[in-house]
Amino acid sequence: ANIDYSACTFNRTRALAGGGAVLVQSGDVRFTSCHFIQTEGGGLGGAVYSYYVANVDFTACTFDRTRSGNSGGAVGVQGGDVRFTSCHFVQTEGGGFGGAASYY
Repeated sequence: ANIDYSACTFNRTRALAGGGAVLVQSGDVRFTSCHFIQTEGGGLGGAVYSYYVANVDFTACTFDRTRSGNSGGAVGVQGGDVRFTSCHFVQTEGGGFGGAASYY
């Protein structure tokens, strides 16, 4: 499946495991001009956790005060490809490695 998020705002979202706003497990996903504000994931990826996805693309996205209980304060990626273009990371915090992003 291909999924496109455009001009979306995820504000104060929380997940007990990974991906405080979005968990992606299959397909190609694009985020364009999206804002992730005060999102929190208990595992990998305070805002987005991508698990063996072919491609995840972030363009002109803002990650503001995102936090993960593990690695990747904003984005956690396990397998697959990820691309960030013109993105802003502000006060992102990972409980393990990668305050902004982590890749496994």
